[in-house]
Amino acid sequence: MQINDCIVTALGPGQINDLLLAFYQANGATSNQMNDAEVEFLSAQGVVVTDHLNDMWFRFLRGSGYYGSMNDMMYQFWCVDGG
Repeated sequence: MQINDCIVTALGPGQINDLLLAFYQANGATSNQMNDAEVEFLSAQGVVVTDHLNDMWFRFLRGSGYYGSMNDMMYQFWCVDGG
């Protein structure tokens, strides 16, 4: 299963960007713009805001106990734990 499929399974049904935006907003984001909301979500989880979104996700996932490559951790987050 692809990570995007897991996101829709965990949050759906619906369009993936709409689902992610709603998830981010339900977890600390206030923006209605996807990229800003993603940064706000990660910041609300205690991640220091940097210029690189992947670095922020890496810190969040590692801090949450996930391991392996970025793809492995995203798979665990969405496909195993359902976000």
